[in-house]
Amino acid sequence: MGEEVVLLLIVDGMSYSTLEASNTPMMDYLHRKGAMLTNCVVEAIPTISRSAHATIATGAPVEVHGIYGNKYYERKNGKLIGFGPKHLRAETIAEVAEREGLNVSVLGNKGLGLSDITQEMHTPGDEGGAKAIRILGKGASVIRVSDNTEVLEEARKQILEKIRKREPISHKQYVELDNVLAELVVETLDTEQPDLLMATFFGVDKASHGYGPTSREAIFTMENFDRILRRILLHLEEKRTKVSVIVTADHGNTEVNNYIDIVSLGREIDGVEEIITEGRRSARVYLEDDADREFVKDELLRIRGVRDVVDVYWDSEKVGDLMVFPGYSSTFGVGLITTRRSCHGSPAPSDSVVPLLYYVPGMKFEKYVIVRQVDISPTISSMIGVSPPKDSVGRSLFSPFR
Repeated sequence: MGEEVVLLLIVDGMSYSTLEASNTPMMDYLHRKGAMLTNCVVEAIPTISRSAHATIATGAPVEVHGIYGNKYYERKNGKLIGFGPKHLRAETIAEVAEREGLNVSVLGNKGLGLSDITQEMHTPGDEGGAKAIRILGKGASVIRVSDNTEVLEEARKQILEKIRKREPISHKQYVELDNVLAELVVETLDTEQPDLLMATFFGVDKASHGYGPTSREAIFTMENFDRILRRILLHLEEKRTKVSVIVTADHGNTEVNNYIDIVSLGREIDGVEEIITEGRRSARVYLEDDADREFVKDELLRIRGVRDVVDVYWDSEKVGDLMVFPGYSSTFGVGLITTRRSCHGSPAPSDSVVPLLYYVPGMKFEKYVIVRQVDISPTISSMIGVSPPKDSVGRSLFSPFR
């Protein structure tokens, strides 16, 4: 084990409402020890895992790094394509660190696509959470996606059986998957001795989708992550390794109770070639060449529950021509075998403002600042002593508050 390590732990879908409702003694302890707990603004819209992981990895805005969401509609072939590392156009923190001779490990669980059975599960090339991990870790010497263990296979089997029977999925499956990843984190710290380790835990997101962000199931999963954090830090303490840590989320979650079939209704509008949802609280609209844009916008706004329709004028081949967002507590997810209780994807604060805890031994952060997701990569750069990725537009939080 090396003398120092920097950890970036991403809790997929951790909203402020979930964190505030949970008992998290380890995070509270770090806060008392001087850690900064603040707001982090997710600027990539839609607020979705892959675009957020790309922003965190590069410090670049979405129009620069090119990962616009989880998927896009390929007009020429009429297919859905999952965004992956090959679409990433900006340099990552892992690439910079490895070039400077540092060891980077990036870990996560395969998402399995089992929070519901939807079109997203069958997107060509889609690997659930694995693609987000590979985006985050592009350039790292070690990328491990824990998707082949007996525990994961058994969880997949049980979850699919629940879906077939139309029964609620047990949140304990997602807790178990997070625990499997925790084992992998500890093992990797020992065997690879990374200077930087980044990992994404997706249990909170899945439990929030299934039960709601302030449900006992989501709270239990959040509290389990806090126990995982304690275990990792105690393990490093036993190894006499100095550890700095950032804990944050890729996006938030909004509790929903109003369901809008935007895909079916949108496809009926003259001039719409295709419409796809991202995170269930945003939708991309791809227009036909001769479409009347203003007519389509007016028709979309007539759909009950639609709040905003926004023009998109850059990279429309992937982003689409329009973005559509529902009102608060509404979702575009209907017709699912299992109904989501929370969703994300919109610019609403519940989706786009997430917690960030930042701890460096011996440093006390007294000044409250609002952090942007583009600040994470340059902050890590300062912590490990390398230059930020060349496309980064964020600022480091490391030095100004000593």
